[in-house]
Amino acid sequence: MNKFRQITASELFPNELLGPEIYGTVHFQVGETSEFSGAYITTNERLFMNVDMGEKVYERVVGYNEMNDASITDEGVLLDFHMGGIPMTNITKGDAQEFVDFVNQQIEKVKERQDNVSE
Repeated sequence: MNKFRQITASELFPNELLGPEIYGTVHFQVGETSEFSGAYITTNERLFMNVDMGEKVYERVVGYNEMNDASITDEGVLLDFHMGGIPMTNITKGDAQEFVDFVNQQIEKVKERQDNVSE
């Protein structure tokens, strides 16, 4: 778990706060490999997805406006992005329910802001 970069306060926006994080096995296809050690780290503004690709850790920052929802599955957590779902199984650190609830709250806040802008 030490292989993933810790997000520091100096990297956050002025009103941004760290939220829950989970660590486990992220599933998506890259060549012959479909399982990677990974971490999902949340803030109240965005989600950091860190995946150990072997030779280096890949990091992607995702806005909640790019997500449909998060859910608990029998195996772990499913993040449903506009581009498709990415599951995490074998969660080794973090509370999956707390994580999912937090992500869905942030997605809902984005939707509410978008609705207010369009009115």
